[in-house]
Amino acid sequence: MKITQIRTNYHKEGTLGKWLFNGNRLCLTLERPENGNKPDNKQTPQNDSGCIPEGIYKVKKDYTGKFQYFSIQNVPNRFNIEVHQANTIDELLGCVALGEKIVNDIKHKNKIYKFFLIDSKKTCDELKKDLPEEFDLEITSDRTLCSIK
Repeated sequence: MKITQIRTNYHKEGTLGKWLFNGNRLCLTLERPENGNKPDNKQTPQNDSGCIPEGIYKVKKDYTGKFQYFSIQNVPNRFNIEVHQANTIDELLGCVALGEKIVNDIKHKNKIYKFFLIDSKKTCDELKKDLPEEFDLEITSDRTLCSIK
């Protein structure tokens, strides 16, 4: 099985996309901004990076990680990369968050977020139940849709 993650917006405040299976939308995605896969934080240099480099990755259901949804295998220069619930980029350390809707300019924990992901836990719970133990994830961009800001 292969899921395609198509990025539709590279923005300085987050990277947006969607997961598709056989052309049908499964959910929306939120990642940290693109930064050439360089570390953002000296304390966790291999995890606190921007969005995952485009490519094809093996994804496995995760039963031991922090969030226990999905683990993305062999991301260059990273370890413990997960797909999990999150509402904002501040809740991500180089991982991918899944949800149903993006709301713009929301105040959350005394900060305004350009992108706020809605129904993330529900989406992750449903996909963990519905997806197989292992699948391929192709991360790509639709440059005709993609805005870079």
